[in-house]
Amino acid sequence: MLPVLGLTPNAPYQRAIGPRAPGVPSAILLPLLVIGYLGQAGIACYWMFGSAYMDSDLALSPEAIGGIVSVSQIVSMLAALVAPRLSRLWRPGRDVTFATWGVALALVPATLLGHWLPGGLSYILVLAMNSMWTSMYQGWSMAIVDEKHRTMISGVSNMAFGAAFGTVSFGGGFIVAAVGYRW
Repeated sequence: MLPVLGLTPNAPYQRAIGPRAPGVPSAILLPLLVIGYLGQAGIACYWMFGSAYMDSDLALSPEAIGGIVSVSQIVSMLAALVAPRLSRLWRPGRDVTFATWGVALALVPATLLGHWLPGGLSYILVLAMNSMWTSMYQGWSMAIVDEKHRTMISGVSNMAFGAAFGTVSFGGGFIVAAVGYRW
């Protein structure tokens, strides 16, 4: 809660009176949707199926999986606190690109090596990179639109995130049932 103490409130929002302003251009909206969907789809793959993979294919005990999940939540919290500083350093937009590459690289150990250590490390790194990615994506998406469109962009972004998790969970379940975790 300590980082929240430094926040200051925004000026009160006043609804505009008069003709409606044009919406967000599709040149901004479509890339936000695609990047939001694809970014979360990669994360959802290991978030949804990582613990089941460590259980069934890597034969980890439930206690060990719980320990990995616990460590990943602690590391994710720390990563989320570092994200705004990195975002300023890397500039909005580029930070999302770096975080997306971080997620992709975090998946490599679990993909290439069928051992519990790289599998657990991937789980921790994917969730940590997700914390950074989400913070950076939200900041970037809010910065590229007018203030009056931020509510809609937030809703559209979260819709893309949910669609990614839904399709990966549903489709991934059928794929895992058909071919397994490693083929």
